[in-house]
Amino acid sequence: MNERIKIFDEVDWTTIILYLVLIAFGWLNVFASSYNSEQFRTIFDLQRNYGDQLVWILISFVMIILVFALDHRFYHFFAYPVFAMMILMLVAVLVFGKEVNNSRSWFSIAGFNLQPSEFVKPATALALARYLSTFNVRLNSWKPITISGLI
Repeated sequence: MNERIKIFDEVDWTTIILYLVLIAFGWLNVFASSYNSEQFRTIFDLQRNYGDQLVWILISFVMIILVFALDHRFYHFFAYPVFAMMILMLVAVLVFGKEVNNSRSWFSIAGFNLQPSEFVKPATALALARYLSTFNVRLNSWKPITISGLI
């Protein structure tokens, strides 16, 4: 019996194609809104907004591959530690953060500005999913609803 791995059969190609089309249109919109014929050298110019956007698009592709390559048990095991670390980053930004527009909510690391609240969002979703996936958690009483609200 000849069995082959059917990885590509399990992929939702419609969603991937729509995602790539949205990325392409978004990148073209950034290009069109910041286009200046006098300063234009190439569409891949990293000194312009569209070049910078392309770098982040490529980084996101690498991150997508890494996220899907990890086993689901990795997320289950590290959900609470990552959530705790992100909460500590929120507290740390109040002390060590850089003030931008009268708000101390940024870290300045190696020339990059980093806003920890953006990392807390997926960490919260991961921790909440971990809690709700535990055995005997049903949202028909106050205890699980309260714990979910606290997360």
